[in-house]
Amino acid sequence: MTELDSQTRLPGRISEIGLGGCYVDALNSFGADAMVTLRILRDQGVFETQARVVYSDPGFGMGLAFTEMAPNQRAMLEAWLAEIVSQLRLVS
Repeated sequence: MTELDSQTRLPGRISEIGLGGCYVDALNSFGADAMVTLRILRDQGVFETQARVVYSDPGFGMGLAFTEMAPNQRAMLEAWLAEIVSQLRLVS
């Protein structure tokens, strides 16, 4: 993640994700209402979007709401989510 105003970068791990946003596990976090560029790396590619920090849990992470998403990025996220759902169905 990169905070847009300061260009500060923080690493994190996505623990929950949906079409509207995600939760990022991170030791350091940005404050509520910070605008960030989020970049998620996965075997099948890179997802990148703009997001707003909805809430911050210092020492744990933050909840992000996606704000601006290019159509090709939305299609990639939808494909990833469909794949995750199909894998979960195989397990249960």
